[in-house]
Amino acid sequence: MNVIIIRAKEMDSKSIEEQFLFYKQQFEEGSCVMSGSELRNDWVIYNDQAYSTEAFEIVIAKEKAELNERIESLNKQIKRAVSELDKLESEI
Repeated sequence: MNVIIIRAKEMDSKSIEEQFLFYKQQFEEGSCVMSGSELRNDWVIYNDQAYSTEAFEIVIAKEKAELNERIESLNKQIKRAVSELDKLESEI
């Protein structure tokens, strides 16, 4: 997982030319249209996609929910396997 956090406050210390070039490189590669909000907002680059911090929180919440479902499923499989093992051991 590759995560890059771009803080607007940190970018403010750079010249306008540097900021523009940076955002142009980050967002135009993804076929994004620049609206100007790029210079005011914090951004997260995650898996080669640019997200505003609010959108990133939604992406992470979705991934977290999917992982929790997977963990739940695996825990059920483990319980079934342990139960089967207990039955086999009791037969011996």
